[in-house]
Amino acid sequence: MAEQGRHFARRHRRWWQSVLLSLSALVSVGCLASSGFVLYVYGKLDFVRLDRDEAPVDEPVPPGEPENFLIVGSDSREDIDVDDPAFDDVLPTDEVAGRRSDTILLARIDPASARIQMVSFPRDLWVPIAGRDETDRINSAWGHGRDVLINTIRDDFGIDIHHYVEIDFTGFQRLVSAIDGVPVYLDTEYRDTHSGLNPVGPGCVTLDGEQALAFARARFLQHRLDNGRWSNPDPTADLGRITRQQLLIRKALEQVLSLNPVANVGTLTNLLDVATDAVTLDSQLSNDDLRALASQFQSFNPETIQNYALPVEPRTTNGGAEILELDEQAAERIFNVFRGVDPDTIYPQDIAVSVRNGSGAPHQAADVAAALDAIGFVTSVSGDAEPTVATTVAYAPGAEAYAHLVTRHLTSRAELVADETLVPGEVMVITGNDFTTVVREPWPEAAVPLPVPTSTGATSTVPVAPSTTVVGVIPDAPPPGEEC
Repeated sequence: MAEQGRHFARRHRRWWQSVLLSLSALVSVGCLASSGFVLYVYGKLDFVRLDRDEAPVDEPVPPGEPENFLIVGSDSREDIDVDDPAFDDVLPTDEVAGRRSDTILLARIDPASARIQMVSFPRDLWVPIAGRDETDRINSAWGHGRDVLINTIRDDFGIDIHHYVEIDFTGFQRLVSAIDGVPVYLDTEYRDTHSGLNPVGPGCVTLDGEQALAFARARFLQHRLDNGRWSNPDPTADLGRITRQQLLIRKALEQVLSLNPVANVGTLTNLLDVATDAVTLDSQLSNDDLRALASQFQSFNPETIQNYALPVEPRTTNGGAEILELDEQAAERIFNVFRGVDPDTIYPQDIAVSVRNGSGAPHQAADVAAALDAIGFVTSVSGDAEPTVATTVAYAPGAEAYAHLVTRHLTSRAELVADETLVPGEVMVITGNDFTTVVREPWPEAAVPLPVPTSTGATSTVPVAPSTTVVGVIPDAPPPGEEC
Protein backbone atom coordinates (compact mmCIF):
# COMPACT_ATOMS: atom_id res chain seq x y z
CA MET A 1 0.00 0.00 0.00
CA ALA A 2 1.59 3.22 -1.18
CA GLU A 3 1.01 6.42 0.74
CA GLN A 4 2.57 9.54 -0.71
CA GLY A 5 2.35 13.33 -0.46
CA ARG A 6 0.66 15.52 2.10
CA HIS A 7 -2.24 14.40 4.26
CA PHE A 8 -5.07 16.82 4.97
CA ALA A 9 -7.89 16.45 7.44
CA ARG A 10 -11.09 17.28 5.59
CA ARG A 11 -14.72 17.47 6.68
CA HIS A 12 -17.22 14.93 5.37
CA ARG A 13 -19.15 15.83 2.23
CA ARG A 14 -21.32 14.08 -0.33
CA TRP A 15 -19.55 12.96 -3.50
CA TRP A 16 -20.40 11.74 -6.97
CA GLN A 17 -18.13 9.99 -9.44
CA SER A 18 -18.48 9.20 -13.10
CA VAL A 19 -15.64 10.40 -15.27
CA LEU A 20 -12.92 7.80 -15.32
CA LEU A 21 -14.19 5.80 -18.29
CA SER A 22 -14.70 8.78 -20.55
CA LEU A 23 -11.29 8.15 -22.08
CA SER A 24 -12.08 4.45 -22.25
CA ALA A 25 -15.12 5.21 -24.35
CA LEU A 26 -12.95 7.10 -26.80
CA VAL A 27 -10.02 4.72 -26.84
CA SER A 28 -12.39 1.82 -27.45
CA VAL A 29 -12.75 3.24 -30.94
CA GLY A 30 -9.07 2.46 -31.40
CA CYS A 31 -9.70 -1.24 -30.75
CA LEU A 32 -12.05 -1.43 -33.70
CA ALA A 33 -9.95 0.79 -35.93
CA SER A 34 -6.92 -1.40 -35.38
CA SER A 35 -8.84 -4.50 -36.44
CA GLY A 36 -10.48 -3.32 -39.61
CA PHE A 37 -13.84 -2.33 -38.15
CA VAL A 38 -13.47 1.38 -38.93
CA LEU A 39 -16.48 1.65 -41.15
CA TYR A 40 -18.60 -0.29 -38.72
CA VAL A 41 -17.62 1.96 -35.84
CA TYR A 42 -18.07 5.08 -37.93
CA GLY A 43 -21.71 4.22 -38.35
CA LYS A 44 -22.18 3.53 -34.65
CA LEU A 45 -20.73 6.78 -33.25
CA ASP A 46 -23.87 8.84 -32.78
CA PHE A 47 -22.81 10.93 -29.79
CA VAL A 48 -24.77 13.85 -28.40
CA ARG A 49 -23.04 17.00 -29.70
CA LEU A 50 -22.89 20.42 -28.05
CA ASP A 51 -22.96 23.58 -30.13
CA ARG A 52 -20.41 26.36 -29.78
CA ASP A 53 -22.58 28.34 -27.37
CA GLU A 54 -22.78 25.41 -24.95
CA ALA A 55 -19.15 24.33 -25.36
CA PRO A 56 -17.05 27.30 -26.62
CA VAL A 57 -13.91 25.31 -27.36
CA ASP A 58 -10.86 26.80 -29.03
CA GLU A 59 -10.21 26.63 -32.74
CA PRO A 60 -8.95 23.26 -34.02
CA VAL A 61 -5.22 22.66 -34.31
CA PRO A 62 -3.56 21.22 -37.43
CA PRO A 63 -3.94 17.44 -37.79
CA GLY A 64 -1.50 15.53 -35.62
CA GLU A 65 -0.85 18.41 -33.21
CA PRO A 66 -1.45 18.00 -29.43
CA GLU A 67 -4.93 18.85 -28.15
CA ASN A 68 -6.44 19.40 -24.72
CA PHE A 69 -9.59 17.46 -23.81
CA LEU A 70 -11.64 18.74 -20.87
CA ILE A 71 -13.37 15.69 -19.37
CA VAL A 72 -16.19 16.29 -16.91
CA GLY A 73 -18.15 13.83 -14.80
CA SER A 74 -21.71 15.01 -14.20
CA ASP A 75 -24.14 13.58 -11.69
CA SER A 76 -27.22 13.73 -13.90
CA ARG A 77 -29.72 11.93 -11.68
CA GLU A 78 -32.65 11.89 -14.03
CA ASP A 79 -32.27 8.16 -14.76
CA ILE A 80 -31.43 7.05 -11.22
CA ASP A 81 -33.86 4.68 -9.51
CA VAL A 82 -34.48 6.24 -6.10
CA ASP A 83 -35.25 2.76 -4.75
CA ASP A 84 -31.84 1.42 -5.78
CA PRO A 85 -29.81 1.04 -2.54
CA ALA A 86 -26.59 1.52 -4.51
CA PHE A 87 -27.42 5.22 -4.74
CA ASP A 88 -28.62 5.81 -1.17
CA ASP A 89 -25.44 7.70 -0.34
CA VAL A 90 -25.71 10.08 -3.29
CA LEU A 91 -29.41 10.82 -2.93
CA PRO A 92 -29.71 12.36 0.54
CA THR A 93 -33.17 13.68 -0.30
CA ASP A 94 -36.01 12.58 -2.52
CA GLU A 95 -34.88 15.12 -5.10
CA VAL A 96 -33.67 13.39 -8.27
CA ALA A 97 -33.61 16.26 -10.74
CA GLY A 98 -30.59 18.51 -11.03
CA ARG A 99 -26.95 18.14 -12.00
CA ARG A 100 -23.53 19.08 -10.74
CA SER A 101 -19.92 18.53 -11.70
CA ASP A 102 -17.66 16.68 -9.32
CA THR A 103 -14.74 15.42 -11.38
CA ILE A 104 -12.90 17.78 -13.74
CA LEU A 105 -9.98 16.30 -15.64
CA LEU A 106 -7.79 17.79 -18.34
CA ALA A 107 -6.08 15.39 -20.75
CA ARG A 108 -3.46 16.50 -23.27
CA ILE A 109 -3.31 14.03 -26.13
CA ASP A 110 -0.34 14.13 -28.49
CA PRO A 111 -0.93 11.83 -31.50
CA ALA A 112 2.58 12.31 -32.88
CA SER A 113 4.25 10.88 -29.77
CA ALA A 114 1.29 8.72 -28.67
CA ARG A 115 1.44 10.44 -25.29
CA ILE A 116 -1.34 11.32 -22.83
CA GLN A 117 -0.82 13.71 -19.92
CA MET A 118 -3.54 14.33 -17.35
CA VAL A 119 -4.26 16.66 -14.46
CA SER A 120 -7.38 16.75 -12.30
CA PHE A 121 -8.80 19.87 -10.70
CA PRO A 122 -9.95 19.22 -7.11
CA ARG A 123 -13.58 20.22 -6.79
CA ASP A 124 -12.81 22.46 -3.80
CA LEU A 125 -10.17 24.47 -5.70
CA TRP A 126 -10.93 28.16 -5.02
CA VAL A 127 -10.90 30.13 -8.27
CA PRO A 128 -12.44 33.20 -9.92
CA ILE A 129 -15.54 32.08 -11.85
CA ALA A 130 -15.57 33.39 -15.42
CA GLY A 131 -18.15 36.06 -16.16
CA ARG A 132 -19.61 36.11 -12.64
CA ASP A 133 -17.39 38.52 -10.68
CA GLU A 134 -17.07 36.00 -7.85
CA THR A 135 -14.66 33.45 -6.43
CA ASP A 136 -15.95 29.98 -5.63
CA ARG A 137 -15.13 26.29 -5.80
CA ILE A 138 -14.27 25.25 -9.34
CA ASN A 139 -17.00 22.61 -9.46
CA SER A 140 -19.61 25.35 -9.05
CA ALA A 141 -18.64 26.76 -12.46
CA TRP A 142 -20.25 23.84 -14.28
CA GLY A 143 -23.51 24.51 -12.45
CA HIS A 144 -23.65 27.88 -14.22
CA GLY A 145 -23.12 26.23 -17.61
CA ARG A 146 -20.55 24.21 -19.50
CA ASP A 147 -19.38 27.42 -21.15
CA VAL A 148 -18.65 28.95 -17.73
CA LEU A 149 -16.46 26.01 -16.74
CA ILE A 150 -14.55 26.06 -20.03
CA ASN A 151 -14.00 29.81 -19.81
CA THR A 152 -12.99 29.56 -16.14
CA ILE A 153 -10.18 27.11 -16.89
CA ARG A 154 -9.12 29.06 -19.97
CA ASP A 155 -9.14 32.44 -18.18
CA ASP A 156 -7.69 31.39 -14.82
CA PHE A 157 -4.94 29.11 -16.07
CA GLY A 158 -4.21 30.26 -19.62
CA ILE A 159 -4.94 26.83 -21.12
CA ASP A 160 -6.69 26.28 -24.44
CA ILE A 161 -9.59 23.81 -24.43
CA HIS A 162 -9.82 22.10 -27.83
CA HIS A 163 -12.47 19.48 -26.99
CA TYR A 164 -15.09 18.82 -24.33
CA VAL A 165 -16.17 15.35 -23.13
CA GLU A 166 -18.86 14.71 -20.55
CA ILE A 167 -20.11 11.43 -19.11
CA ASP A 168 -23.20 11.13 -16.95
CA PHE A 169 -23.51 9.46 -13.58
CA THR A 170 -25.51 6.38 -14.55
CA GLY A 171 -23.36 5.65 -17.60
CA PHE A 172 -20.39 4.83 -15.40
CA GLN A 173 -21.46 1.40 -14.26
CA ARG A 174 -22.73 0.47 -17.71
CA LEU A 175 -19.39 1.34 -19.30
CA VAL A 176 -17.51 -0.81 -16.78
CA SER A 177 -19.89 -3.69 -17.41
CA ALA A 178 -19.46 -3.29 -21.17
CA ILE A 179 -15.71 -4.00 -20.87
CA ASP A 180 -16.29 -6.93 -18.48
CA GLY A 181 -14.96 -5.06 -15.47
CA VAL A 182 -11.62 -3.47 -14.60
CA PRO A 183 -8.83 -5.83 -13.45
CA VAL A 184 -6.65 -4.36 -10.69
CA TYR A 185 -4.11 -5.69 -8.22
CA LEU A 186 -4.81 -4.91 -4.56
CA ASP A 187 -1.90 -5.47 -2.19
CA THR A 188 -4.25 -5.74 0.79
CA GLU A 189 -7.96 -5.49 1.56
CA TYR A 190 -9.66 -2.14 0.98
CA ARG A 191 -13.03 -0.64 1.88
CA ASP A 192 -14.91 2.65 2.09
CA THR A 193 -18.08 2.59 4.15
CA HIS A 194 -19.11 5.98 2.80
CA SER A 195 -18.93 5.17 -0.91
CA GLY A 196 -20.32 1.66 -0.54
CA LEU A 197 -17.06 -0.14 -1.33
CA ASN A 198 -17.38 -3.42 0.53
CA PRO A 199 -14.12 -5.14 1.53
CA VAL A 200 -12.28 -6.18 -1.61
CA GLY A 201 -8.86 -7.78 -2.14
CA PRO A 202 -6.12 -8.77 -1.71
CA GLY A 203 -4.73 -10.05 -4.99
CA CYS A 204 -6.00 -9.71 -8.54
CA VAL A 205 -9.58 -8.46 -8.54
CA THR A 206 -11.87 -7.55 -11.43
CA LEU A 207 -13.99 -4.62 -10.27
CA ASP A 208 -17.51 -4.75 -11.67
CA GLY A 209 -19.52 -1.62 -12.36
CA GLU A 210 -20.75 -1.21 -8.80
CA GLN A 211 -17.33 -1.85 -7.24
CA ALA A 212 -15.52 0.40 -9.70
CA LEU A 213 -17.94 3.24 -9.00
CA ALA A 214 -17.50 2.83 -5.25
CA PHE A 215 -13.69 2.68 -5.58
CA ALA A 216 -13.60 5.71 -7.87
CA ARG A 217 -15.60 7.88 -5.51
CA ALA A 218 -13.90 6.66 -2.32
CA ARG A 219 -12.77 9.64 -0.27
CA PHE A 220 -12.43 7.75 3.02
CA LEU A 221 -10.58 4.67 1.81
CA GLN A 222 -9.30 2.27 4.47
CA HIS A 223 -6.89 -0.63 4.12
CA ARG A 224 -6.36 -3.73 6.26
CA LEU A 225 -3.32 -3.46 8.54
CA ASP A 226 -0.93 -6.27 9.38
CA ASN A 227 -2.60 -6.67 12.77
CA GLY A 228 -5.95 -7.33 11.06
CA ARG A 229 -7.51 -3.98 11.96
CA TRP A 230 -8.67 -1.32 9.52
CA SER A 231 -6.53 1.76 9.07
CA ASN A 232 -7.84 5.26 9.56
CA PRO A 233 -9.50 6.70 6.43
CA ASP A 234 -7.15 8.22 3.86
CA PRO A 235 -6.81 11.82 5.16
CA THR A 236 -6.11 13.22 1.68
CA ALA A 237 -9.82 12.81 0.87
CA ASP A 238 -10.55 14.34 -2.56
CA LEU A 239 -6.87 14.52 -3.52
CA GLY A 240 -6.35 10.82 -2.85
CA ARG A 241 -9.56 10.02 -4.70
CA ILE A 242 -8.17 11.82 -7.77
CA THR A 243 -5.04 9.65 -7.64
CA ARG A 244 -7.14 6.48 -7.50
CA GLN A 245 -9.29 7.67 -10.37
CA GLN A 246 -6.17 8.10 -12.48
CA LEU A 247 -5.10 4.57 -11.57
CA LEU A 248 -8.48 3.23 -12.68
CA ILE A 249 -8.28 5.16 -15.93
CA ARG A 250 -5.02 3.39 -16.77
CA LYS A 251 -6.40 0.00 -15.83
CA ALA A 252 -9.63 0.60 -17.75
CA LEU A 253 -7.66 1.57 -20.84
CA GLU A 254 -5.55 -1.57 -20.52
CA GLN A 255 -8.74 -3.63 -20.43
CA VAL A 256 -10.24 -1.86 -23.45
CA LEU A 257 -7.07 -2.26 -25.48
CA SER A 258 -6.84 -5.95 -24.55
CA LEU A 259 -10.22 -6.76 -26.10
CA ASN A 260 -10.11 -8.69 -29.35
CA PRO A 261 -12.69 -7.08 -31.67
CA VAL A 262 -12.82 -10.14 -33.92
CA ALA A 263 -13.76 -12.43 -31.05
CA ASN A 264 -15.77 -9.88 -29.04
CA VAL A 265 -17.81 -7.93 -31.54
CA GLY A 266 -20.86 -8.20 -29.31
CA THR A 267 -18.99 -6.81 -26.32
CA LEU A 268 -17.63 -3.87 -28.27
CA THR A 269 -20.99 -3.21 -29.86
CA ASN A 270 -22.45 -2.97 -26.39
CA LEU A 271 -19.62 -0.66 -25.31
CA LEU A 272 -20.29 1.69 -28.19
CA ASP A 273 -24.02 1.64 -27.53
CA VAL A 274 -23.40 2.62 -23.91
CA ALA A 275 -20.79 5.22 -24.82
CA THR A 276 -22.94 6.98 -27.39
CA ASP A 277 -25.79 7.09 -24.87
CA ALA A 278 -23.72 8.26 -21.89
CA VAL A 279 -21.03 10.47 -23.44
CA THR A 280 -21.54 14.02 -24.72
CA LEU A 281 -19.00 15.73 -27.00
CA ASP A 282 -18.40 19.17 -28.43
CA SER A 283 -19.52 19.65 -32.02
CA GLN A 284 -15.95 20.25 -33.18
CA LEU A 285 -14.90 16.67 -32.33
CA SER A 286 -16.06 14.79 -35.41
CA ASN A 287 -16.20 11.08 -36.09
CA ASP A 288 -13.36 11.57 -38.54
CA ASP A 289 -11.29 13.07 -35.71
CA LEU A 290 -12.05 10.09 -33.49
CA ARG A 291 -11.18 7.66 -36.25
CA ALA A 292 -7.84 9.42 -36.94
CA LEU A 293 -7.05 9.55 -33.23
CA ALA A 294 -7.81 5.86 -32.85
CA SER A 295 -5.51 4.87 -35.68
CA GLN A 296 -2.63 6.78 -34.09
CA PHE A 297 -3.10 5.09 -30.69
CA GLN A 298 -3.40 1.49 -31.85
CA SER A 299 -0.40 0.32 -29.80
CA PHE A 300 -0.78 2.77 -26.93
CA ASN A 301 0.52 1.64 -23.53
CA PRO A 302 -1.67 3.09 -20.72
CA GLU A 303 1.22 2.74 -18.27
CA THR A 304 2.90 5.65 -20.09
CA ILE A 305 0.15 8.09 -19.07
CA GLN A 306 1.66 10.98 -17.12
CA ASN A 307 -0.47 12.15 -14.20
CA TYR A 308 0.10 15.46 -12.41
CA ALA A 309 -1.18 16.54 -8.99
CA LEU A 310 -1.80 20.25 -8.52
CA PRO A 311 0.00 21.77 -5.51
CA VAL A 312 -2.71 22.95 -3.12
CA GLU A 313 -3.10 23.86 0.53
CA PRO A 314 -6.29 23.65 2.63
CA ARG A 315 -7.73 26.93 3.84
CA THR A 316 -10.89 28.14 5.52
CA THR A 317 -12.47 31.26 4.02
CA ASN A 318 -13.77 34.14 6.10
CA GLY A 319 -17.23 32.73 5.48
CA GLY A 320 -16.24 29.37 6.98
CA ALA A 321 -15.92 27.40 3.73
CA GLU A 322 -13.22 24.73 3.64
CA ILE A 323 -11.45 25.09 0.32
CA LEU A 324 -8.17 24.31 -1.43
CA GLU A 325 -5.88 27.16 -2.43
CA LEU A 326 -3.57 26.74 -5.39
CA ASP A 327 0.16 27.35 -5.09
CA GLU A 328 0.21 29.36 -8.29
CA GLN A 329 3.96 29.57 -8.69
CA ALA A 330 4.49 25.83 -8.28
CA ALA A 331 1.49 25.05 -10.48
CA GLU A 332 2.92 27.00 -13.41
CA ARG A 333 5.27 24.13 -14.21
CA ILE A 334 2.31 21.79 -14.57
CA PHE A 335 0.14 24.22 -16.52
CA ASN A 336 2.98 24.82 -18.97
CA VAL A 337 2.69 21.18 -20.01
CA PHE A 338 -0.91 21.77 -21.04
CA ARG A 339 -0.06 25.09 -22.67
CA GLY A 340 2.33 23.25 -24.94
CA VAL A 341 5.41 25.14 -23.78
CA ASP A 342 8.60 24.12 -22.02
CA PRO A 343 7.83 23.48 -18.33
CA ASP A 344 10.75 25.78 -17.51
CA THR A 345 8.98 28.72 -19.15
CA ILE A 346 8.48 31.71 -16.85
CA TYR A 347 5.89 34.40 -17.52
CA PRO A 348 5.90 38.02 -16.29
CA GLN A 349 2.87 37.35 -14.11
CA ASP A 350 4.93 34.79 -12.19
CA ILE A 351 7.32 37.47 -10.94
CA ALA A 352 6.81 40.07 -8.21
CA VAL A 353 9.06 43.04 -9.00
CA SER A 354 9.78 45.78 -6.50
CA VAL A 355 11.44 48.91 -7.89
CA ARG A 356 13.73 51.35 -6.04
CA ASN A 357 15.13 54.62 -7.34
CA GLY A 358 18.89 54.74 -7.13
CA SER A 359 19.46 57.41 -9.76
CA GLY A 360 17.61 60.29 -8.12
CA ALA A 361 15.57 60.99 -11.26
CA PRO A 362 12.10 62.26 -10.27
CA HIS A 363 9.37 59.56 -10.11
CA GLN A 364 11.65 57.01 -11.79
CA ALA A 365 10.70 54.08 -9.53
CA ALA A 366 6.99 54.69 -10.06
CA ASP A 367 7.42 55.09 -13.82
CA VAL A 368 9.46 51.89 -14.14
CA ALA A 369 6.99 49.96 -12.00
CA ALA A 370 4.11 51.16 -14.17
CA ALA A 371 5.91 50.13 -17.36
CA LEU A 372 6.69 46.66 -16.00
CA ASP A 373 3.14 46.32 -14.73
CA ALA A 374 1.82 47.02 -18.22
CA ILE A 375 3.87 44.07 -19.49
CA GLY A 376 2.36 41.75 -16.89
CA PHE A 377 4.79 41.77 -13.98
CA VAL A 378 3.36 42.16 -10.47
CA THR A 379 4.98 45.39 -9.35
CA SER A 380 5.44 47.60 -6.32
CA VAL A 381 7.47 50.71 -5.50
CA SER A 382 9.92 50.43 -2.60
CA GLY A 383 11.08 54.03 -2.43
CA ASP A 384 14.57 55.43 -2.90
CA ALA A 385 17.83 53.49 -2.70
CA GLU A 386 21.38 54.61 -2.05
CA PRO A 387 22.67 56.53 -5.10
CA THR A 388 24.25 54.18 -7.61
CA VAL A 389 25.70 54.41 -11.09
CA ALA A 390 24.83 50.93 -12.31
CA THR A 391 21.34 49.47 -12.46
CA THR A 392 21.05 46.20 -10.54
CA VAL A 393 18.49 43.39 -10.59
CA ALA A 394 18.45 41.30 -7.42
CA TYR A 395 16.96 37.81 -7.11
CA ALA A 396 16.69 34.96 -4.62
CA PRO A 397 19.65 32.54 -4.71
CA GLY A 398 18.92 29.80 -7.21
CA ALA A 399 16.21 31.82 -8.99
CA GLU A 400 18.39 33.40 -11.66
CA ALA A 401 15.82 32.76 -14.41
CA TYR A 402 13.36 35.23 -12.86
CA ALA A 403 15.91 38.05 -12.84
CA HIS A 404 16.96 37.12 -16.37
CA LEU A 405 13.44 37.67 -17.73
CA VAL A 406 13.11 41.06 -16.01
CA THR A 407 16.50 42.18 -17.32
CA ARG A 408 15.51 41.27 -20.88
CA HIS A 409 12.86 44.01 -20.67
CA LEU A 410 15.40 46.73 -19.82
CA THR A 411 17.25 48.63 -22.53
CA SER A 412 20.18 49.39 -20.26
CA ARG A 413 22.56 46.72 -19.08
CA ALA A 414 22.01 45.63 -15.51
CA GLU A 415 24.10 43.78 -12.97
CA LEU A 416 22.36 40.64 -11.67
CA VAL A 417 23.06 39.90 -8.01
CA ALA A 418 21.80 37.26 -5.58
CA ASP A 419 19.99 38.54 -2.49
CA GLU A 420 19.20 36.12 0.32
CA THR A 421 16.48 38.42 1.68
CA LEU A 422 14.34 37.65 -1.38
CA VAL A 423 12.28 34.50 -1.96
CA PRO A 424 11.90 32.69 -5.29
CA GLY A 425 9.62 34.66 -7.58
CA GLU A 426 10.66 38.01 -6.10
CA VAL A 427 12.97 40.38 -7.97
CA MET A 428 14.17 43.86 -7.01
CA VAL A 429 15.19 46.44 -9.61
CA ILE A 430 17.36 49.31 -8.41
CA THR A 431 17.73 51.93 -11.12
CA GLY A 432 21.10 53.60 -11.52
CA ASN A 433 22.40 56.58 -13.45
CA ASP A 434 22.81 54.33 -16.49
CA PHE A 435 19.11 53.36 -16.57
CA THR A 436 17.29 54.21 -19.80
CA THR A 437 13.87 52.65 -20.29
CA VAL A 438 11.64 49.53 -20.32
CA VAL A 439 10.73 47.68 -23.51
CA ARG A 440 7.55 45.64 -23.97
CA GLU A 441 9.14 42.97 -26.19
CA PRO A 442 12.04 41.28 -24.40
CA TRP A 443 15.52 41.06 -25.82
CA PRO A 444 16.47 37.61 -27.14
CA GLU A 445 17.64 35.29 -24.38
CA ALA A 446 21.15 35.14 -25.81
CA ALA A 447 21.45 38.94 -25.70
CA VAL A 448 21.35 38.98 -21.90
CA PRO A 449 23.83 36.62 -20.22
CA LEU A 450 22.26 34.35 -17.62
CA PRO A 451 24.15 34.61 -14.32
CA VAL A 452 26.01 31.58 -13.04
CA PRO A 453 23.80 29.78 -10.50
CA THR A 454 24.71 30.70 -6.97
CA SER A 455 26.12 27.98 -4.72
CA THR A 456 24.56 28.65 -1.33
CA GLY A 457 23.85 25.03 -0.45
CA ALA A 458 20.15 25.62 -1.08
CA THR A 459 18.22 23.70 -3.66
CA SER A 460 17.85 25.56 -6.94
CA THR A 461 14.41 27.03 -7.49
CA VAL A 462 14.72 27.52 -11.22
CA PRO A 463 11.65 25.77 -12.67
CA VAL A 464 12.20 22.16 -13.66
CA ALA A 465 10.02 19.51 -15.25
CA PRO A 466 6.86 19.11 -13.15
CA SER A 467 6.69 16.24 -10.75
CA THR A 468 4.28 13.39 -11.29
CA THR A 469 4.29 12.45 -7.58
CA VAL A 470 0.89 11.17 -6.49
CA VAL A 471 -1.03 12.08 -3.37
CA GLY A 472 -3.00 9.72 -1.19
CA VAL A 473 -3.31 5.99 -0.60
CA ILE A 474 -3.08 3.69 -3.62
CA PRO A 475 -2.41 -0.05 -3.93
CA ASP A 476 1.19 -1.12 -4.39
CA ALA A 477 2.27 -2.59 -7.71
CA PRO A 478 1.92 -6.38 -8.04
CA PRO A 479 4.96 -8.46 -7.13
CA PRO A 480 7.33 -9.49 -9.94
CA GLY A 481 5.82 -12.08 -12.24
CA GLU A 482 2.21 -11.40 -11.24
CA GLU A 483 -0.08 -9.61 -13.69
CA CYS A 484 -3.79 -9.00 -13.53
